[in-house]
Formats: sequence, structure tokens, C-alpha cells
Amino acid sequence: MIVRDGVAEEIQAVPQPPLGVFPVDQDESTEVVLPEGSSMLFYTDGLVDAYDGGPPARLEVAGLRRMVNGVLSQGVALYNLPEHLVDEAERSNGGPLQDDVAMLLINHGEPQ
Repeated sequence: MIVRDGVAEEIQAVPQPPLGVFPVDQDESTEVVLPEGSSMLFYTDGLVDAYDGGPPARLEVAGLRRMVNGVLSQGVALYNLPEHLVDEAERSNGGPLQDDVAMLLINHGEPQ
């Protein structure tokens, strides 16, 4: 997911298996240009598999995008985004998440 000017956008890419589990097919790779001042958020499925207000609906990528935009619209600093996303996902899930969560937020220059 790319965050630019305080707005999250999904990246359209072909899903791949987790890194290091299977050999990577170079023909299926996706190149993404990260514009100056934007950030890229990588996350594991433990975050998007949270319930979206209760079973059976899951957060999925669209719900995560909505959640990122909601958190950022509250004025949360980008470096605090991962912590706030876990809090929001647990709130949406109705309690602790069922799976572990890992996130990596990469900034290209100073975020706008």
C-alpha cells in the first residue's frame, strides 16, 4: 500500500507466496515507483484477516485502506501508523487478533 499526501492507495500487483517459502518467478514480479515524499506500507495477513466489525466479514485490503485513511485523517503521525493500525484492527476484531502481525513502513524522503 502506498501512502501519498496522507491518503492510502492499493498497489495493483500479482499476489506472490511469502518471501523465502518458494522460489520467486521473475516473470511475475511487480515494479513500483515510490514517489518522493510518499511511503510504502508492507504488512502480513494477520492484519487484513481481522474481522471487520465481527464475523464473518474480514478487513481485507479495502478495509485496511479505509482504516489507514481514517487513522491519518485524525492527524496521527506516519511513524505512529503501525501501532495505531494494530489498535484499530483489534477494535474492529472485537479483541486480540488471531494471527501475528508484522509491518514495515518505508519512507522515500520526508513524508508530505
